[in-house]
Amino acid sequence: MVQRKQKTTVIILAIVICLPTALSVAVAFLSAPSTKGVSAIGGAKYNGILLASETTAELSDRAEVKSVEDTINAIGEVTYPDSKGAIGAAREAYDALSRERKEQVENYDVLTAAEDKYRQLGQEATAKKGLSVGAIAGIVGGSIVGITSIILLVFFLLKKEEKDKK
Repeated sequence: MVQRKQKTTVIILAIVICLPTALSVAVAFLSAPSTKGVSAIGGAKYNGILLASETTAELSDRAEVKSVEDTINAIGEVTYPDSKGAIGAAREAYDALSRERKEQVENYDVLTAAEDKYRQLGQEATAKKGLSVGAIAGIVGGSIVGITSIILLVFFLLKKEEKDKK
């Protein structure tokens, strides 16, 4: 009777321990995305579906990388100044990734090319405009203050020299 109780206890423990794992495998098998043409990260494939040896964290990591790639692709044709927000969002999303995830982003070159193009378009737009009204006003104001300071300095030096002669 004691041996039968021990066997029953062992069976119950095995079921309690294995059931959640078996359910996780079944859920992962049924809900995992198809991976045709994509290699499994530490997971076995069955009929194009990732099996449960790929952890939820690994699926989340791939989803995060895919999200950043989609954000980069959303930049589209670079125009100045309209693309500033899209490029900034893509850069921010990429910079938020860990070093390992950054290495997995396949279209990082698209982001850097967009940043370079935006910078170039900005420089061209600035060169065409010349100086802004604010810049011109700053130059004129600074010049007036500078000339006035020099005149006052010369005035006070002459006045001091005159006073020293007396």
